Amino acid sequence: MKKMIKILCVLVVLIVVLVVCVSLLGGDSKTVTDDNNVHVQKSETLVYEDDNVSVWYLGDAEEKASLEGMCYFSLMVENKTDEAITFYPMNSSVDGNMVTVSSGIPLDLKPKTKGVNSFFFNYTSVASNVSELSRIELSGMIMTESGDTVYTEDIAFEF
Repeated sequence: MKKMIKILCVLVVLIVVLVVCVSLLGGDSKTVTDDNNVHVQKSETLVYEDDNVSVWYLGDAEEKASLEGMCYFSLMVENKTDEAITFYPMNSSVDGNMVTVSSGIPLDLKPKTKGVNSFFFNYTSVASNVSELSRIELSGMIMTESGDTVYTEDIAFEF
């Protein structure tokens, strides 16, 4: 009888662990709010592709509680070229309002590699909180190691 109880307890624990893992891996859009962050999660989305780069929005627009009024989001950029590049966002607008999108560090990429960088902008002239933002449009400026500058066409995605 004690052996059956032990086996039953192990099965219950395994089921609980499985349920927790499945809920953490779910790809549905959701909003998570806690004392430190307001975070909107979505799936990774390819938002731009040409012969030089592919760009994915990682679906993570958020406001850090310690930096009110600033919206952070991440892009993954793939360098398809045979030389190192640096990717900079420019000519950015959110919901039709021009904003300056910046990053603390440039997104430098070696040939044929991918990289992820967080970017940010002040949204207070557009909305009262991050959840009210719906669409960002920007273009990318790519600086090559040989000194050439290449511009992408418009990159747009929904928050």
